[in-house]
Amino acid sequence: PVPEVDEAGRVVLFVGVLGWAPNAEGLSRFIRNVWPSVVQRRPDAVLRVVGGGASDELQRLMIDAPGVEYLGWQKSLFPSYEAATVCVCPVYRGGGSKIKILEALAHRRPMVITDQAYEGVKEVLRNGADLLVAADDSDFSCSILSLLENPHEARRLADKGYATIASTFSKEAFYKQVSEVVGAVSQA
Repeated sequence: PVPEVDEAGRVVLFVGVLGWAPNAEGLSRFIRNVWPSVVQRRPDAVLRVVGGGASDELQRLMIDAPGVEYLGWQKSLFPSYEAATVCVCPVYRGGGSKIKILEALAHRRPMVITDQAYEGVKEVLRNGADLLVAADDSDFSCSILSLLENPHEARRLADKGYATIASTFSKEAFYKQVSEVVGAVSQA
């Protein structure tokens, strides 16, 4: 199903391959430890999960949790991002850059992530300016609720995150970096 745009500002989006253990484990922890606090304060909140490969156990957890919609694999992520109010990256282990963070910011959506997820992007993105980094599960739910309840702050964060991504990861930024490297090498 194609998600509808969220006019009420209540949709939290997770995008990730659920066959990858850090994503599956992180989402499971998020649903068990973070999501109940969000739903308690915002019973209308919806957690949309996009991504294939969920185990039977994880699918059962999503079915049983209040307000969770598992959309599975989607041909295009544009409708999911368009419908989202806030995006999350509850990854607690694993390394490397977190493409889901860059992607959400490129779609101009505010992002709440874990300390571990921040490891792959902290050289470029600033906590509190470009996105929010949650120190623990309680902070994670409070950060999400803050953005759901304060659309102006959510928009500010989304706009700043987008600007940082555009200036750092755009084609133009890439070409500039390549040109600088080629220029430095040719002068050497």
